[in-house]
Order: sequence, then structure tokens, then C-alpha cells
Amino acid sequence: MHANRKSPSLQWKDAGLFLLIYFCWLLGAETQLLKHFSTHVAWMLDLAAGVVIAALLLWLRSRDRERPVSAKWLWACWGALTLMFVALYPLAERRIYGGGSDREDALRAASLQLVHGHFPYYVHTFLGNPISPLPGALLLSAPFLALKYVGIENLFWLGLFLYVVDRFFRNRAAVLIAVAIMAILALGTLDDFVVGGDFSANFYYVLIAVLVFIKTHERVTPVWQQVLSEIFLGIALCSRAVYLVFLPLLFAYLLQQRKFWIAARAVTVPLLVAAALALPFYFYDPAHFAPLHIEHKLDFLPVASRALVQRLLLLAALVPVVVGFLVRLTTERILLLAGISLVVVLGIPGILAGILTGFGGGPWFLISYVIPAVYLLALWGTLQVAARTEAAVPEKAAA
Repeated sequence: MHANRKSPSLQWKDAGLFLLIYFCWLLGAETQLLKHFSTHVAWMLDLAAGVVIAALLLWLRSRDRERPVSAKWLWACWGALTLMFVALYPLAERRIYGGGSDREDALRAASLQLVHGHFPYYVHTFLGNPISPLPGALLLSAPFLALKYVGIENLFWLGLFLYVVDRFFRNRAAVLIAVAIMAILALGTLDDFVVGGDFSANFYYVLIAVLVFIKTHERVTPVWQQVLSEIFLGIALCSRAVYLVFLPLLFAYLLQQRKFWIAARAVTVPLLVAAALALPFYFYDPAHFAPLHIEHKLDFLPVASRALVQRLLLLAALVPVVVGFLVRLTTERILLLAGISLVVVLGIPGILAGILTGFGGGPWFLISYVIPAVYLLALWGTLQVAARTEAAVPEKAAA
């Protein structure tokens, strides 16, 4: 009887998790669906994807807990994405598929300038756009210039991401489902990956840095290992400014785990590293420090309302950060709160653009910027589905 009383709650919460993950998939896929298919066909594909996602989550919810998923399935995902990359990336480079990646060209052009000792933000992409990645992204992509094609970093960071999350989260099946939904089924993520864009790689190395940082600080480890993780975190966070949202959440987490001075030092080092990377470029020529052009992403709004919307977005994005200081944090909750904050900053502008200008064109493409944020939320959601399954096992046994 006790288990029966809880079953309606379980069903509602499971439905809520499904809707969250499905919504994350929609934000990660819809721009590409509407780009390549008519509205009616896109809706049909949306429904079909909903059925597939529901089936995957039901499998995750009901699978035999005594038979863990083999790591080979994670590497099968990596292999499938690698095959698609090998097939489509050369076509993208020749502008046959997708017209090439403006974001990859930004990294290539700026990294070449950096390697030759020139200011990297004077150049533009082949589409005439300014260079938006911060110096940390240029530094992490520079080694791949030796391979001639910067986009190859996507394969490296995806492989390292799978290796790290497989060892950090104990439920491999949840990670597998999240990667399958957001890296393969979500066409926006998939398209960015195979054409060499850096949204995927950027997300992967930031999350790698966050997880390694947590692992080296949640227990007593040599100080040099902690400092190395802090330096890597600083470089990763100095890729796009929005990822700095992780820093106060990590500080709040460490305050609950360690002494204040340890928490303060742990977040000060990556902050100083990020500042040391970015500020010299900014002070060299503030007018041409191109990453600041992100403020123009709201240019579709009337001039009188832009400043107000920017302030409201900033305040709304800070709410999850403040919550992080008021609740007991876990790694999963850090993912959730960071994802919510990033959805506000990266997703709302695209949604507003779609409402004001129509979802068929115009600045509606801005919604693609939300892919890293919804990837975080989808990963959190699948981990919750798996955790709820584990919690339900004792109840079933008792019944």
C-alpha cells in the first residue's frame, strides 16, 4: 500500500522529467529542422523524436539494475559521431555541406594570428563576423592548428568528455541516454559538431574542467593537483563569458565541503587565470576586443528596450546562482542551476527573436546558442531518472 500511495507522485515526476528532456531536445534540434524541412514535416519529426526519447527514458527507468551498461556503448556513440564527422566535415570545409562553420573559421583565423604573435581580434571570419571566443578558447584550439583543421578538436574533447563523465557519474546508462539525445538526435548539436563548430567542444571542455575541479577538491588530494585543475578551469572558463556562472556555484559548493580559505583560494586561482588571459587583449585595444560584440545579439529589439531587457536577463540569470548559496549543493544540482542560468542568458533572446520576427527566419537562429545550456539540463534530467529508479527499488522489494 505504501508503494501504491507513492506511485502517482512518481508518475508525475517522471512525466515532468520527460517533458524537460524533450524540451531540451527541441531547443537543440528545432532550428535545424525548420531550416531543412517544412513546418508540417518538422512537427512530424518532433512527434517521432518524442516517441524515441520516451522509449529511451522508459528503458532507463525499467532496466535491470543488476546488469550495468557496458562502456562500449559510450564509445559506440563516439564512433558513430566520428564516422559522421569524417564523412561531413570535409564537405563542410569545401562549402558543399552547410556552407562551412563560421565558428570554426573564427577559431582558425584568430589562433593563426595568435601563433604568429599578432592581435587575434583584428581579423574576421569568412562571413565577415568578428571573433567572439575569448582567449581561453583560442589557446585550447591552437594545438589543433598543427593538424590544419581546428574542427578536429571536437573529436578529441568529445572522447575526453565521455571518459571523464563515465568515471565521475556512477550511472553510465543515464550518461549514455543524455549523449544519445543531445549529441546525436539533437540536429543542432550534431550539425555544429560535424561542420567543426565549437559549441560542442566548448561545452565538453568546460564541463570536463568543472568535474575535474570538483573531484580534486571534494577530498584530500595533493595541492599541486588542485592547482592544476584550477588553472585548467580558468582557461576553460575564459572561452565564453557565460560559463563564469559556474564559479560562484563551485564556491558555494566548496563552502559546504571545505574550510573558507580553501574555497576562496580554489576559485581565486581560476578567476586570476581567466583575467590574466583576457585582460591583456582587452587593454591592448578595447575598441576591437571582439568578444564584447555579444551585446549586439539584442539588436532586433527596439533601442529603448534593449538596456532594460539586458538588466532583466542578468538579474534572472543571477537567481539560480543565489539559490546555490541557500540549498545543499551536489554536482547534479550545480549542473541544474548552471543550466537554468545559461538558458536565461542564451535562450530567452532567441525565443524573443522568434516571437517578434517569426520562427522561420531572422534572428531566430539565436536559439542555437542555448545548446550548451540545454545539454546540461538534459544530462541532469537523465541522471534524475536513473536516481529515481534506484530509489524505487527498495520500495518494490518491500512491497
